[in-house]
Order: sequence, then C-alpha cells, then structure tokens
Amino acid sequence: MEEEVWVEKASAFYRLIEILYLLREDPRFAGLRSKYQQWLLDFPEQENFDYTARKISFLTASGGEITRELDKLLQGRNFDGGWGFKPGYESSPWDTVLVLRALLDAGYEDLSVYQGIIAFLNAWRNYDGSFSPKKNDEGHLYLTALLVKELERLNNFLDCSHLLVPARQWLAAQGDYTGVYGGSILETALCFSVILDLLTPTQLDATV
Repeated sequence: MEEEVWVEKASAFYRLIEILYLLREDPRFAGLRSKYQQWLLDFPEQENFDYTARKISFLTASGGEITRELDKLLQGRNFDGGWGFKPGYESSPWDTVLVLRALLDAGYEDLSVYQGIIAFLNAWRNYDGSFSPKKNDEGHLYLTALLVKELERLNNFLDCSHLLVPARQWLAAQGDYTGVYGGSILETALCFSVILDLLTPTQLDATV
C-alpha cells in the first residue's frame, strides 16, 4: 500500500508541475501557482533526470538556485547526445525533451550540447515527422507536442527546422472532428498552443 501511495504522489507531482508550467505566463493563474509552489519544492528528491529537469524549469520560473541541478543534468548526457531516465540508461526522447526544456529555461548557452540533442532526435524521429517513446513506433501526440514547443525555442538560435516543420505538420493532422487532440485537456491545450497558425478555419471552428 505504501508503494501505491508513493506512486500516486509521484504521478500527482509530474502532472501538476506540467500543468503549472503550461500556465506559467498567464497572470490569472498566479494564485494557483502560489498555492502549490511549496508542495512542489518540498517534494522528496528523486534520482532521475525527469525529476531534475522539471525541477530546474520550475525553479527558474520562481527565481530559485539551479546550479547543482544543472550540473547533475550535464553530467548525465549520453554519448549519442540524448539523456536516459537515469545515468547509464539508454537515451529516450522523453527524458531528452525535458532536459532540452530545462536547459533553455536556464539560459544554457553551449551550442555543442544543443547540437547533440538535435542529432539524437534526428536519429530517433519517425518517417512521418512524429516522435514516439519507442523507436519507429506509432507517433505519440503529447511527446511530439512537447518537442515541437521546445524545438521552436531552440530554432530561434540554432536551426532545427528539419525536425520542427514535419513534426508540426503531423500534429496539425491529429485533431478529431470536435477539435480535441489526444485524450485530455492538457494534451489539447499543449497541441493547440504550438500549431495554432497551421489550423484551417474548419479546424479552428471545431475547437470553439
């Protein structure tokens, strides 16, 4: 039972921190961020790069110190330019996109690290432009949306359009007739935020 409770708490941490990250620039949700900020900061330390990357992104938004966490991330980079769940784990796009987001949030400037990330993602992407947790598997909507959002930021100073453009086009084609992307509000909100300019008037009408 204790293990089940811990898994539920960990899942709540990851869901909540993603929701707050998506809403971080909207002043209407400042109260919501304040309500949960201390709980997130007090959450027990986890020895994996998903946690460390998310913590960096959260701390940069609140002006916290990130030196130790950033050093930990950089030391965990694999030879292929990506990151795995923990040191010694095979690189995955999930862990790598969270690290990419954290590095961008931290204002990290070493282009060679970003070039390594681009090389890893280029080797992993699917033929249709999407990304999936398992190589050459069916495209994963939320993962691809996360990557598009961060690749757009990266593309401002390092060209990654060969990854960005096909992924955005794949995303734009994934909405159903009701304008929903994926199976949750979080998925739809994230996808809508990164492909708005690609949607046709019919697709836009479906989201209203």
